[in-house]
Amino acid sequence: AALEPSMVGGPWRARVPLSLFMRSTLTWQRLLLVAAMAALEPSMVDGWTCFPSMRSFPLCAQATACLPFTRMLSHLRPLSMHRRSKVSMSAAAEASEQTLRRDVRFYQDIMSCGDEDLRVKIELALTTLMDSLRLFGPEFNLVSFNGGKDADVILHLMRAASAKYCNDTNTHHRPRMVYFENPKEFPEICQHVENVIEQYDLELLRCGKGIKGSLIELVDSCSKPMAFVLGTRQGDPNCGDQSSFSPSSAYMPPFMRVNPIIDWNYGHVWKFLKYFELPYCCLYDQGYTSIGTPDNTRPNPALLRSDGKYDGADRLVNWEMERAGREGKVESDDKKLSNQEVLQTLKQVKTIGILIVGDEILKGKVEDENSFFAIKALRSQGLSVERVSIVRDDAREIADEIRRLSSSLDLVISSGGVGPTHDDVTLKAVASAFSSPQEFNQDMLSRLPRVLQLPPGSALSEANRKLAWLPRCSFLLDPPTDGEKPLWPLLLCSNVFVLPGVPKFFQSKMKAILRFLPSRRLVIQRLTVYEKEQNLVPEIDALVEKFPSVNFGSYPLHAEGEELTVVTLEAAVEEEEEDGGGEVEKARKMAEEMFRSRRLRVTVDQEDEVSSAVQESS
Repeated sequence: AALEPSMVGGPWRARVPLSLFMRSTLTWQRLLLVAAMAALEPSMVDGWTCFPSMRSFPLCAQATACLPFTRMLSHLRPLSMHRRSKVSMSAAAEASEQTLRRDVRFYQDIMSCGDEDLRVKIELALTTLMDSLRLFGPEFNLVSFNGGKDADVILHLMRAASAKYCNDTNTHHRPRMVYFENPKEFPEICQHVENVIEQYDLELLRCGKGIKGSLIELVDSCSKPMAFVLGTRQGDPNCGDQSSFSPSSAYMPPFMRVNPIIDWNYGHVWKFLKYFELPYCCLYDQGYTSIGTPDNTRPNPALLRSDGKYDGADRLVNWEMERAGREGKVESDDKKLSNQEVLQTLKQVKTIGILIVGDEILKGKVEDENSFFAIKALRSQGLSVERVSIVRDDAREIADEIRRLSSSLDLVISSGGVGPTHDDVTLKAVASAFSSPQEFNQDMLSRLPRVLQLPPGSALSEANRKLAWLPRCSFLLDPPTDGEKPLWPLLLCSNVFVLPGVPKFFQSKMKAILRFLPSRRLVIQRLTVYEKEQNLVPEIDALVEKFPSVNFGSYPLHAEGEELTVVTLEAAVEEEEEDGGGEVEKARKMAEEMFRSRRLRVTVDQEDEVSSAVQESS
C-alpha cells in the first residue's frame, strides 16, 4: 500500500474495522512490523498475511479501514522509496514483464491450436472471457479455483485472456483466483493449488466462510458489479439452464456467473490439458475422474484394470460415467418401492404412450417397426395407446418428451438410444427427466458376469460396466416365463420401460412386458353405412355424447363405385365382467336405428373384413 496506493481499495476494500481482526496486542505489533517490512522491502512479503487468524485476507484489505495505519504507511513511503534500490525495482518490473510476455505467448499458442474442434471451443471460451473483462474490468473478475480439472482449464484460459486484455490496453493486472477452503480437502488438491498459484504468479484469495458467506463478503467489498468465472459445464449437477452469462441465483448475493466452458464436454477438458501439457492434480492419474472430498470420492470403477490398478482420468471412454466415483445422497428406504408394489402398479395401467428415439427414423433411413408392433400387442390385451412420439438422438429433447408423456399417461415404453455409442443417450435423458442421477446399479453389476457368460474371476471391462450405469430410480424386473428365467431383466425407471431399438430385441422385451400388464377384453362392433361420412356427422356426434365410455371411429371408403362409411364402436372391459360389452351393444343398436330411420343401407361387418377393407382403401 505504501509503494503502490492504487492497490488499496477495489475489490479488496474491507468494510469492517481493522480492530475486529486484532486478537491481541502482539498481533497488532506483528501487523505493524509486517507493514513496515512490506513498505521497506516488498520482496520479503508476498502481499498476504502470515497469521492464522488473518490468513484469508490480503494485507491491503486489513490496512484500508484503519486511518492510523494508513498515516503510518504514508510516513513510511518516502523512507521505502529511499531504501528501495533502483536495481530491485527494475528486477520486479522485469519479472512482471516476463510474466506478461509468457502469458501472451500462451494466448497465441492456444489460439493457433492444431486440433480444429478444440480450437473452436477455445475461441468461444476466450471470447466470453474477453467480454467479461471488458464489461466488468479485470479488478472485478474473480475466478473460482478449487484445484479440479475444470478449474485448471478456466485458470489457464483466464491467464491467456487477461494477458491479451492487458497487452491491448497497455495495462498490467494479475488474474485473481478465489479458493474456498475446506478442512476436508484432499492434501493433493491443496498442494496443487499452491503450486499453480506460485508457478503462474497469480493472486489467490482464500475464503473460509463457506461459499455463500464468502461470496457475500466479496460482493460487499466491490464498489462495482462483480463477475465470478466458473468451470461449469452442461450436464453438471448444478448447471441447470445456465448459459455463458447467467445472473446468480436468488438466494445468493448479486453477481454475474461467467461460464466460458459451458459447452465443453469431458473430452474437451482433457484434450486441452494434455495438448498444451498443463499441470493438473496427481489424483487424476490415480483413477479419479471427479473429485470432491475423501469421504465421498473414490477412483472411478470404470477405469479399474485387470491388475487391480486404475488408468488415468484421460483414458475414460464413456464420458457419461465421469461422476461414477462420486457417492451421491442415498434415498431413504421408505421411498423405494417393493417388487410387489411395482407389480400392483403395472396391473392398474390403462393409458400408454410410446416414445421412439432415433435420427435414422426421422431421416427416413429406417422404418419404424417397433411402434406398430407395440400398438398391436397392447391392443390385443385391450390396452389403449394414447400417443406415439418420435424424437432425435438429443438428450434434452428426449428428457422433455419423457416428462410430458410420463406426467399424462400411466405408462411409457421407449425404444432406441440404448447402447455404447455417442448417440445412445436415452438413459441420460431418463436420469435428467426424473432428476435421478446415474450411478452403478449393484443389482445389475451382480448379474453381469452371468449375463455376459464371463469366465469365473474375470474382471468387467469399462464397456461391460456401462451396462450397469443406470438412473438411481431404476427397477429391474424378471418377467415370468414358461421356460428358464431370462438373463436380461426389464428396466423400469419410474413409469418408463427403457427398451432397445433393434426390432428383434424390442419385440422380445415387449412380449415380456405384456405379462405384467392387465388383460382386458376388447368389445368391438362395426357398421357399414352406405352414405358419405360428412352426411353422418349429426348422428355420430349424438352417439358420442350419449355413450362416453364407448370409443367411436368413422372411416370413409370407396368400393365398387359407391361411397360408404365404416363406423366402429369399441370399449375395453375387464375379463371378469360378464356383460361388459353392454354399452357397446346399446350404442350399436341405437346407431342402426338412427341410420335406418333415414332409409340408409346398413350392414354389420366382421372385424377382419372391415380391417382388410380399411387397409386396402388406405
